Amino acid sequence: MIKKLVSRYPRIEITLDRRYTNKTLRYKLEQYIRDGISNLPQNYILIRQEDSQQQRGLQAVDFIAWALFQKYENNNAEYYQQFESRILDEELVTKYSLDTE
Repeated sequence: MIKKLVSRYPRIEITLDRRYTNKTLRYKLEQYIRDGISNLPQNYILIRQEDSQQQRGLQAVDFIAWALFQKYENNNAEYYQQFESRILDEELVTKYSLDTE
């Protein structure tokens, strides 16, 4: 998923929420992302870790993630429909699909 994003947008900033995870897990997640894109052509990629209480963008993304969870796990698309028309590409990622990458 990250490879697809980076290949489509060569200059990106990825902001991760550091509020609910400990330092070790945050480091492992960042390293996982960097390892996943290491074989791509050189791009401008900035990975930041911010507190979602201070970043409204992270709060918005958290809502979107929750709405997607509601859609796929609870068959409730009520909130998803609020932004559905703005989605450019959607790919369902499951634990099993991650194991095969």
